[in-house]
Amino acid sequence: MASCIFSNLIRLKTLDLSYNKELEELPESFGSLSALQKFRLDRTKVKELPDSFDNLSALQELELTGKLKKLSKSFGNLSALKILKLSCPKLKKLPSFGRLSALRVLEVSKAG
Repeated sequence: MASCIFSNLIRLKTLDLSYNKELEELPESFGSLSALQKFRLDRTKVKELPDSFDNLSALQELELTGKLKKLSKSFGNLSALKILKLSCPKLKKLPSFGRLSALRVLEVSKAG
């Protein structure tokens, strides 16, 4: 995926990259999606989210399913997050969710 693909999509509110079976990584420019409210990443080869993911301050709904192996330590900085659904069998450790004060729904499963 081209590294600058997300740079000009600053008003994008919803993004679903599911079932892109060749998708292996998200570029650092992903963090420039400052208006993104809903993101779904299901059944891809992505194993790690970019560090810039923590910049998605407007993100309210997040669904991650698949080969993801780790979440960043600052994942808890997503303070607007209301719904978090994780179904990543290779995910071994969860970061602290202590600062996710808006979180209303948390679903974690090993299925993927």
